[in-house]
Amino acid sequence: MSRSYLCVLQTDNTFSSLHSDMQLVVPPDPVVTSAGHDVILPCHLSPLTSAVDMEIRWFKEGEFANPLYLYDGGKVTERKGYEGRVSVFTQELEKGNISLLLNNVMASERGSYKCQASYLDWIQELPVVLQVKQQGSVPRISMRKHHRVFIQLSCSSENWYPEPDMLWTDSSGKEITSAETERPKQKEGGVLYSITSHMRIRNDQLEGVTCVVMSEYQGTKMESTLQMTDLSLIVPPDPIVASAGDDILLPCHLSPQSSAVVMDIRWFKEGEFTNPLYLYKSGMGEEGKGYKSRVSLFTQELERGNISLLLKNVKVSDMGRYKCQASHLDWIQEPAVVLQVTSKRSLSRGSVPRISMRKHHRVFIQLSCSSENWYPEPHIMWTDRSGKEITSAETERPKQKEGGILYSITSYTRIGMDQLEGVTCVVMSKDRGTKMESASLQMTGEFKHCNVCPSSQK
Repeated sequence: MSRSYLCVLQTDNTFSSLHSDMQLVVPPDPVVTSAGHDVILPCHLSPLTSAVDMEIRWFKEGEFANPLYLYDGGKVTERKGYEGRVSVFTQELEKGNISLLLNNVMASERGSYKCQASYLDWIQELPVVLQVKQQGSVPRISMRKHHRVFIQLSCSSENWYPEPDMLWTDSSGKEITSAETERPKQKEGGVLYSITSHMRIRNDQLEGVTCVVMSEYQGTKMESTLQMTDLSLIVPPDPIVASAGDDILLPCHLSPQSSAVVMDIRWFKEGEFTNPLYLYKSGMGEEGKGYKSRVSLFTQELERGNISLLLKNVKVSDMGRYKCQASHLDWIQEPAVVLQVTSKRSLSRGSVPRISMRKHHRVFIQLSCSSENWYPEPHIMWTDRSGKEITSAETERPKQKEGGILYSITSYTRIGMDQLEGVTCVVMSKDRGTKMESASLQMTGEFKHCNVCPSSQK
């Protein structure tokens, strides 16, 4: 018995009618992620159908002409600013999975995205909502204003999304309801929120006060507790250098920034606690004996934690180690600031360099050059008659006399007899550009028989 078979050729023109029941499927709820994370915006065809030959377009709502990602006939286009950050799972296209992978999400990328698929006259697009949360900075507590009994505190935190809330608690964890919190703010054109709150509290209730900032969405929370032990006094690690007669600032400030208005502040020379240069207590300042009209604080800066001391008309006898002491309740710190003082002349320049002939050989002469009373640390070099540096010189490390601050320096060079004429020794201060030169060597008969070359300022 013979059998006959019917072969039907189905063209692409029948795609729409055969797939009229095909739908795009996206999640009904927003996709939630955190800033800096990678996220998938889900989208797939149902029933399962290959999307390899389709055009796939992902774009932010209202930005059709500028898609984040466009797949068309195997060709991929990524939007500027999204290069390397957006992709589909190409191996999943056969299964109808056209989800978008977005790497390193930013808070500004929250919003509604359209997943669009099309083939011939079939087209669908559905929205996927992306919500991006960002945990902001650790709250910073500052003491802003001080009254006799109360202190006003402020707390601030930045870079939150979504909009955060802020509250204060006391040492027992109970909320302080008297606080006044400003409405969260966004920078113009930005999406991240900053928030600030203020409250007034008694001096004896200050310890253990906590500022809590949180985002209601998914319960993101950060807090900061005011502990006096967290405060530090910051002073410069290097000595403060002054010239006699100058006015000088001995720097000292609280970190993190906190008001020092409520504190006791004492500046004294090491070993002279009972004879302070300056004492600030209960809002009143007192100058020490011998320092009248020479010392002061910047009272308007105390709220910012600046307790630096201004010392006027500095004397050489003022040189030494000074203690910057601040205290409140059972908290106290007193780091040291070193002050170095010298005369204006010494700071400007040292002595004129002296050139001496130390050793003599048949062809070479060894010369030495020395200079004293420099500050800061000087540098020395030799030049030939053309002004070119003689790099073969050996220079000793600048030295200070025991207990002194002024430097002396010595250098040696060996030079041929025929190159001796016009050799010059130059000493200069590295920090201030002060410069002194010896007179150039002149090959006179007198020079040939002397041990020390006459020198003068050039």
